[in-house]
Amino acid sequence: AAWHQTEGRQSWTAMMVHVARESGARNIIDIGCGIGHDLEAIRMELPDAILTGVEPNDRMRAVATVAARLDHAIPTVEPAPVEGADLLICCDVLEHVPDPETFLGDIAQRARIGCYLFETTGNDDCSTPLHLAQNRGWHPGRVLERHGFELQDVADRVRVWKRVEETG
Repeated sequence: AAWHQTEGRQSWTAMMVHVARESGARNIIDIGCGIGHDLEAIRMELPDAILTGVEPNDRMRAVATVAARLDHAIPTVEPAPVEGADLLICCDVLEHVPDPETFLGDIAQRARIGCYLFETTGNDDCSTPLHLAQNRGWHPGRVLERHGFELQDVADRVRVWKRVEETG
């Protein structure tokens, strides 16, 4: 919760809300939603949006369900309705999965043409799987571009992508 109160992190949430609003997103999925800070902010701006939170931690998922009034709260990304999403959010998640290439590739290939992805990848925690030897030098752009995503905007560690073609 303290991290979400910092000025830098609040600016990310504001950017996320802006992307959701400006892209006309109606179906939004936050992969690794934590206790739902970002989805709660989106719900305040877009009360009719369909919000799905993906969070493996039962306690955090329960808090997010109440705080953001989630339409769907699920423990893993496999059953998430990625194919129908207008906006996918993946903030500081990829560095925590053992195989970020496969994880992101599975999500990217399921996303529809026109779907936006709001993504940040941590770069300062050397104990996370992304920074171990087998993943050194890895960047999400290579996977996303293989699956037809184009970079739309960058600010700080935030990258906004849009799937423009079906490839991969």
